[in-house]
Amino acid sequence: ATFCALAGVDPFDAKAAKAGLPPVDSINLWPLLSGSNTTAPRAEYLVNANALVKDNWKLLKGRQVNSGWAGPRYPNVTSAGNEVGHVQLDCSESCLFDVANDPSEYENVASKHPDIVAQLEARLKELSATIIKKDKTKDPLCDETARTKWGGFLGPWIE
Repeated sequence: ATFCALAGVDPFDAKAAKAGLPPVDSINLWPLLSGSNTTAPRAEYLVNANALVKDNWKLLKGRQVNSGWAGPRYPNVTSAGNEVGHVQLDCSESCLFDVANDPSEYENVASKHPDIVAQLEARLKELSATIIKKDKTKDPLCDETARTKWGGFLGPWIE
C-alpha cells in the first residue's frame, strides 16, 4: 500500500477479488517513514502459522531452526560448533520474548507470563486460519507460467 499511495494508485485487486481471494493485506507506511506520524500503523504482525508479534511480545510455536545469535555475546553463530544452521530452539510449549526489552530474544519469558502466552496463542490460532494454503509447486499451470511468462520465476498464473 505504501508504493500504491506514493504512486496515487488504488491497491484494490479486482482480478483477485473476482477469483474469490481476500483483499491485499497491506498498510501505507509512508506517514511513519516520512516522520509525519511516529506511531506504527499495525500493533500485531502474523509472521507465519508459528509466530506472532503483538505490541512488545513475540510468540513462537514449534521447533525454530536457524535460531542462533550474532553479536558480542558469546557463544554466538560465529562460534565453532554454534553455526546458525545447527542451532534450534524448542518452542513446543511456546516461547515468549519481550522484544522491546530483549530485542535479541535471549530470554524466553513464557513461564513468567502465562496469561500473555494464552492470549497470543488464541490470536495466533485465529489469524493462522486466514492463511491461504495452496501448494503452488504441484499446480502444472504454475510451472508452465513460470517457464513461459515470468522467465523461470514463480508469479501470478491465475488469469
